[in-house]
Amino acid sequence: NKLENSRFRKQVKRWSAPRQVACILFLPAFFFLNTNLFLLKENVNRKTVELIYWAVKLKLFPKVR
Repeated sequence: NKLENSRFRKQVKRWSAPRQVACILFLPAFFFLNTNLFLLKENVNRKTVELIYWAVKLKLFPKVR
């Protein structure tokens, strides 16, 4: 039990640094993407909705075009 605990602690110490680095790198990128998406939301939403609508229409009703 003691050996397992020490191994587990070593693993946690090993993984904590990469996780912190990943979080530090990921959070600004995430916020940046969020702001960009928020700015582009209307255009992207319209286009994606149109694409989905046409894809569904063509798949469900291929005869009607």
